[in-house]
Amino acid sequence: MSLSSSFYARAALALCAVVALALMLRADTAAADAFGPQFPISSPNHGTEGMQSAFQDIVYNPVTGQFLVVYIAQTTPTEDDVYGQLLDAAGSKVGPELRISTTSQGHEEFNPATVGVDSETGRYLVGWDREEIVYVRVLAPNGAALSGELPISAKQSDIETEAIAYSPASHEYLVVWKAFSEGRVYTQRLNQNGAQVGGDDVIIGGGVGRRVDNAVDVAYNATSLEYFVIFTADTPSDGEEVYGQRLNLGGGEVGPDDFQISAMGPEGSTSFNAAPPSVAWNSVLNQYLVGWQGNDGPPLAPNEKEIYGQLLAADGTAIGPDDFRISDMGPDETIEYGAFRPRIAFDPFSNQYLVAWHGSETGLAKGEYEIWGQYLTAGGAEIGTNDFRISEGPDGDDSLGANRPAIAFNPTAAACNYLVTYFTGDVGDNFEAGSTVLGRFVTAPPACPKPSVPAKPTTPTVTADLKAPAITGLAVTPKVIASGMAAKKVEKKTARASKVQNQAQARYSLSEPATVTSTVERKALGHKVAGKCQRLKGPKKPAGKPCPLWVKTGKALSQQGVAGPNTLPFSAKSIRKRGLRPGPYRIDVVAADAAGNRSANAIARFAVAIPR
Repeated sequence: MSLSSSFYARAALALCAVVALALMLRADTAAADAFGPQFPISSPNHGTEGMQSAFQDIVYNPVTGQFLVVYIAQTTPTEDDVYGQLLDAAGSKVGPELRISTTSQGHEEFNPATVGVDSETGRYLVGWDREEIVYVRVLAPNGAALSGELPISAKQSDIETEAIAYSPASHEYLVVWKAFSEGRVYTQRLNQNGAQVGGDDVIIGGGVGRRVDNAVDVAYNATSLEYFVIFTADTPSDGEEVYGQRLNLGGGEVGPDDFQISAMGPEGSTSFNAAPPSVAWNSVLNQYLVGWQGNDGPPLAPNEKEIYGQLLAADGTAIGPDDFRISDMGPDETIEYGAFRPRIAFDPFSNQYLVAWHGSETGLAKGEYEIWGQYLTAGGAEIGTNDFRISEGPDGDDSLGANRPAIAFNPTAAACNYLVTYFTGDVGDNFEAGSTVLGRFVTAPPACPKPSVPAKPTTPTVTADLKAPAITGLAVTPKVIASGMAAKKVEKKTARASKVQNQAQARYSLSEPATVTSTVERKALGHKVAGKCQRLKGPKKPAGKPCPLWVKTGKALSQQGVAGPNTLPFSAKSIRKRGLRPGPYRIDVVAADAAGNRSANAIARFAVAIPR
């Protein structure tokens, strides 16, 4: 899809009109951080009780030069919907408020909405969940609906938080969400029209022993042509920490499976947790910055929270200082002050990050939060004013603080600044004091290019590759491999074999070169619950008939396959460091080509035994 020449002419004129204002605002605030007054974004036409307007997200549209802010707001005295508002580069409203969802939900039933942008056509994709199903809707650059409310997930227990990234290389969106009771992270690829592509509800993180229990985020890497998904998971040994997973354009896992990013407190302690993470991609150095709220021990008091960060190379390897501290809310060793829910944006001109969060500082009432920010160099060093304040709530009133920032960076020369959005209201009081979505601009360092009207973008001519690779002839030899575990650590009544090899080979053929991801699954006993085979948890008694259940175990194996025959060697210890328990297993293999097309899954069975 391309925009008409008249559209670009109008966009250019509008951009020129804001150049003078933007430069004037920056001229007198070169040494400042936040500039201009905070301004309302959500409509005042919502009710005065309940949610009103809150839980917003923001994206900058490089095609139109505008922002779209989406949020949850009151439709009736008892119900809410997803709404949106377009803003120009100066923060002025463009057109009326948009009602995006058409099926309302009761107060407190909505989770935050999220938004992504198609950088080729200027379309938006808005996502939210309703009644344990993820929905999306495609909007035109002017906010007009181009699709209905599209369900993109099956009904899953306790779905919370979605995140969206767009790849102009594959012309697709990747939507990420988590299902809390399942403890897993799911993804779904969508084309530019919102139609599903590839596998359905693909699981890429979490599970037994590493249960995902907080927000997720995703960034697109235009250099490596990958997505990077981060999430918080709870393990019995380390408590809640931040984990990451790289994905290729076909949604297949790349590199280590669910690798750990944060390490709060002493190793093996479950008392020092990391919570909702955020990630930004550095397009200059091809790196990532991941941020989260947490406690790393002294000098912080137990349960005191500050913002921490970790730099990562494109392959997910940690670089620079380990778990470095970013915020300094109030004096240490007191839980009356703290920092929560960071969001991160990157400025490619200055090669710097802006981190924003909500927190309580000295001089504020107990439980009163405002929005704060900190600039970081590409190496993670703090620069500029330490923990500068962004929001302008009246001090001393904990019902009118500011919460949950979201950031978008405008890279055009006329602006070259950040727009930080947030909402008022008391988090602990269900927003009954009335909540409003607000915004305020934050200056970028003075390394932006000189003002100019951006050239009309061109759409590259690409011959789409729509044919998925095919896997044929998958087989594992030998059919039985050694457990890798000491016999004394395994029950006596287990599979044993007189002759058993340590290593096996999975042989298969590919129709074309592709990235091949292999997952090993162990056969377990499940029981039918509501027509589905589920694994029993804890001391629960069987509720239905027994059924076979395949459970992912160990780490996924990845290799670059060639057209024709391929061989993947593996052993029990290459899958799981401590080896595999005896019993039946299977290997589930999927291939994704360079265009992101995903093959059908191929499965072959094998067994694990203890040598006699």
